[in-house]
Amino acid sequence: MVITTVNPDSAGILGLSFFYLSLYLSLLGTFSVIGFLIRSLLQRHRRAHIYRVSTAFRQACLWSLGFIIALALQSERILSWWLLLLLLVAMTMVEFTFIVIGQKRQE
Repeated sequence: MVITTVNPDSAGILGLSFFYLSLYLSLLGTFSVIGFLIRSLLQRHRRAHIYRVSTAFRQACLWSLGFIIALALQSERILSWWLLLLLLVAMTMVEFTFIVIGQKRQE
């Protein structure tokens, strides 16, 4: 609904906010399902579905947020290759932080 009714040139900040929010939520759902299915196929021997779902959801949140940030930067014409690389490094550091915290909880 937002994609077909919102004109980005005349919508203002509220229209763009709804656009980015709806895009984020759709990407979050899509990436979560795809991530869970890939983990289920690759890790058949593990029975911990909760681990697969939580990991897929966390990584889907990161990928969706990174995609939205890159799209917002591109819409302002300030996205460059080094800024995209910096965004990927930041996302990787956040993911490694979650991995380390998860390992410390298991000890």
